[in-house]
Amino acid sequence: MPLTWSREAVLPRLRDEAVAFIEQSAEKPEPFLLYVPLTSPHTPLAVNEPGQGKSGLENACADLIMETDAAELQLYDLVADLGESTNLAAAQPDRVQTMLTAYQKIVADGRSTPGPQQQNDVPVRPYPKP
Repeated sequence: MPLTWSREAVLPRLRDEAVAFIEQSAEKPEPFLLYVPLTSPHTPLAVNEPGQGKSGLENACADLIMETDAAELQLYDLVADLGESTNLAAAQPDRVQTMLTAYQKIVADGRSTPGPQQQNDVPVRPYPKP
């Protein structure tokens, strides 16, 4: 599928691509880990309509930051709830912590595959900062 982007659609597109990967991977017997580093578009700022005005500051940058932050710590059962109508993160904090710990180990080990620890090839800056 060719990638075409509009600034407004960056965050929803990343979500849609992640969901497509999960759908494909859920049909396979192998376990998988999907890590989606979020990005925000540069100026001019492109805040999606649901995020406009959310900061209450009449500031597109603050609205965009809130929209990006809102995309974190979401946990869905995509087999049962592909429409992402029920965020399970608050109800399953232990599972969220397990996943965050697994992510931190991947960063510390410099790899997600078995093998000796190695250096990451780029700096990894976790957000939010611990």
